Amino acid sequence: MLSASVLVNLHNENPEDAWKSLLALTRFSTAWKTEPAAASHLIRFVIADLAQAAAWETLQHRGWTDEQLGALQHEWDSAEFLRGLPETVALSRVIETAQCRVEREAPVCDLGTFIHELIQSPDTAWLQLRGLFITWRFRHYDSYAREIGILVSYRDYESKIADAIKLPTWSAMLAGGITNSIPVPPGGIFAGGPGGPGGLAATAATGDMRRNLLGRAVEMEATRRVTIVAIALERYRLLHGTYPETLADLAPRFLKSVPLDFIDGKPLRYQHLGEGQFVLYSPGVDCRDNGGVLKKLIRDPSFRSSGVDLVWPRAATASELENFNEALDISRRLRKGEDVNIPESFQVPPYLRREFRTLAPSVAPE
Repeated sequence: MLSASVLVNLHNENPEDAWKSLLALTRFSTAWKTEPAAASHLIRFVIADLAQAAAWETLQHRGWTDEQLGALQHEWDSAEFLRGLPETVALSRVIETAQCRVEREAPVCDLGTFIHELIQSPDTAWLQLRGLFITWRFRHYDSYAREIGILVSYRDYESKIADAIKLPTWSAMLAGGITNSIPVPPGGIFAGGPGGPGGLAATAATGDMRRNLLGRAVEMEATRRVTIVAIALERYRLLHGTYPETLADLAPRFLKSVPLDFIDGKPLRYQHLGEGQFVLYSPGVDCRDNGGVLKKLIRDPSFRSSGVDLVWPRAATASELENFNEALDISRRLRKGEDVNIPESFQVPPYLRREFRTLAPSVAPE
């Protein structure tokens, strides 16, 4: 709702209300002291994604003051996305051990139902008896061993997480083996495995840190730093009329020191392109520099696409906007069945290429 309010008010040229909505949305993510449940962290990360997107839209409006931009920068500077993760591991340990007790206390089988099924299908009697024996053994032996394994595994992982979040970079965390999955014993008689919906183990065991709670927290910390630098760049432009040639020019007036990427400890990737354009990004949790590749428009269940950089999107130039509007006009006329004379100089925008492959394959080949 607040994200939509920012866009609507900007569109209606009501910047004051847009700014209020942006600050409120930002504070939802930066000031929220989440409960230890994994779901609470993930919801906060989604809100932070929305706040960053709204901040980008807002900064395209050039009517803000340095005081306003400084307040927004302070909001992002105060956020701590890695805080509370050890407590989340501890809560997951409690939930897992409680599940073991629930499984031990659940009814095994109704005797009347068992006798009825035995009479109706005597051929399956052996399978039913075998299932009852497995359940009995799990309750009296395996369940306790699994509970002990859960307690030990989560205790060790909680300690590892607590040490990892003290490190200065994601690369240092990786060097410490933090991507190792939690070695939780196999699931119980209710199946489904460890962790449950939204549980920590369920995501850690996938091996994909982009889907892991810790990976998402690291991603948000790197995104936070990118956002802070982007706001500082806008404050610099407001004072000097252009963006700096290097990020070092932002210190100490707009930033206390040269900003470093949380992923690898190196300076954030930045290039001043001129004409009011710049490139700013972090390699992302895969630690591969893809040259500033944007995430896909359609997100996966982790809310981020894999194998892409964390990019502060570059605003379109005047020529790109003109080309985009021309492409929309050509697309509209082609859909109506009109005979359109497409100029040789026309270039299909990347985000309309799929549509033009259907409407006019000759200008958008595979």
